[in-house]
Amino acid sequence: MSSTHNREIPATPGATFRAALLSAALLAGAAIALDPPVQADPSYPLPYGDDTCVQNYVWREANPNDHVCVMVSVRTQTAQDNALAGERREPNGGPYGPDTCKQGFVWREAYPDDHVCVTPDVRAQAASDNAAAGSRILLNSPLGYGPETCVQGYVWREARPGDFVCVTPGVRSRTAQENTLAGERREPNGGPYGPDTCKQGFVWREAYPDDHVCVTPDVRAQAASDNAAADSRSLPTIQGGGLCPQIFPRPDWC
Repeated sequence: MSSTHNREIPATPGATFRAALLSAALLAGAAIALDPPVQADPSYPLPYGDDTCVQNYVWREANPNDHVCVMVSVRTQTAQDNALAGERREPNGGPYGPDTCKQGFVWREAYPDDHVCVTPDVRAQAASDNAAAGSRILLNSPLGYGPETCVQGYVWREARPGDFVCVTPGVRSRTAQENTLAGERREPNGGPYGPDTCKQGFVWREAYPDDHVCVTPDVRAQAASDNAAADSRSLPTIQGGGLCPQIFPRPDWC
């Protein structure tokens, strides 16, 4: 199976699907309102929990619990400011107490009681990032499940962890059942194909490389068909020229 059909690696967008979306949008007067993506399991673990950032953003970490999502350069600047905090305070304190900043510096105020001294532009950046925090959380974005979010009506197959091929809910349920029955469908003493040799009437599913779960031939054909259709069922592959920004708020998704 071609690796481009394994949703563990982002695939090239499908031109046919893009054209279909564009046509539909034009017929609707370009007023696009996508339903929330249906996924396999709303509790599917995000890499860094509920505060996981959208692509190209990272936690600022002005303090250990600061999960405001910012650009990498801002995170780097924040770490540098933290390291220089002592040098930028008046050594004998001042009108604002022991955390009074030297001339030219102000409190950053990235969080309550953040008295790290920074230049005024850095404080303004912190305020801007705080205001934009909600829009940079993955769960609040159109891609609520990341770059493998399925289009409406499809869910992740999960033939194994990391299998993000989008399939119908029925196929997902059957895939889970097949995984449970895998041991019963193998020859107990192995055979010409090694320890994973299937009993008569069954074949390897091959939903992904080295997928030796034994299934009926029609199920293997279904897996191959789903792999081939993977691009057209993944929400991030929807692109439509000037319509893309109406669907996704981030230009790097277009």
